[in-house]
Formats: sequence, C-alpha cells, structure tokens
Amino acid sequence: MASRQSIKGLYRRCIQSANRIPDAGQRQTYLDYVRDGFRRKANLPRDTREAVVAFKDGLDQVVDMEYYQKMAMIKNKNSSSTNSVGIQSAVSIGHVGASTEGEISTAQPSEIVGWLKSQLPHLRAEDAKRYSKHLIDDGFDSVDFIMDELGDEDLDFMKKAHRRVIVRHLEKHLNR
Repeated sequence: MASRQSIKGLYRRCIQSANRIPDAGQRQTYLDYVRDGFRRKANLPRDTREAVVAFKDGLDQVVDMEYYQKMAMIKNKNSSSTNSVGIQSAVSIGHVGASTEGEISTAQPSEIVGWLKSQLPHLRAEDAKRYSKHLIDDGFDSVDFIMDELGDEDLDFMKKAHRRVIVRHLEKHLNR
C-alpha cells in the first residue's frame, strides 16, 4: 500500500520527467497522459490491488523515463567534449571502408542505433541493439542504404508499433 505522500511524490517525478522531454508535442502528450492517469485513479482506495498495481506501473514508467533522460544527458556531455574531427572520423568509418574490419563492425551498429533512436525517440536500449543487429545481419549496414532500400517486409523482427513508425518515415523520405 502506497502512502498519500509517496503517490504525490510519484506524480511530481512524472511531471518533472515529462517537462524534461525536448520535443514540445511529446512533452504535452506525456503531461496529458500523466495527469489523466492520476485523475482516473484518484478515487481508488489505496489498499486495493488495482491501486498497488497502478502505483508500481507508474514507478516503473518514471524510472525508465529518467534512465533514458540520464543517458541522453551523458551522451550530450560526451559529444560536446569530443572534438569534431573525432566525431567525423567515427561517423565516416562505416562509409569509407578504409579502416580495419574490426573498426567497421563497431562503428556501424552505433550509427544504426543512432538512426533508430532518431526515428523512435523512446526506443529502449536493448531493442535498439537487437534491431541494429538484425539490420546489419540482413545487409543494411549504413543509414544511407537503409533509407534507400529498406522495405516493410525487412522489418518482421520489429515490434508492430516500431515497424509502423519506421515505415512511415521511410515513405516520407521516398516521397520527397
């Protein structure tokens, strides 16, 4: 059973986490979702199973959200401290092919993961790694090649919602 104070604390954490989302549309959607969810469950007796499950679900969600925000901050700190020459050489390894085979295989997954996260901002790290491994194993080893050749039938390994978003982005790219 969660205390009234811990429920209020969870609500504040959810709102603070939502306010850190950089995209205004996503931020507003998440704020509306949080407020609506807490309003709908406000009249539940705190000792019911449904209330306990709702509290645990909310806690899990905010912990995940804070983790990804923390990782994004660390990534931003690291990228701002790295000089542009180092960044350019790391990005171009997958395209140039002038380096050793070991370097290519380590540069490409990060390039693909970066592209996946740009298309699916709330993608979990483990899903991004799994998706990039599938794409590389299927021969889609650069973002340019993915943008030109990837089709809906190549995305059977993805979760349905993720697949839909990627297909929509690819269709927009091809219609330009």
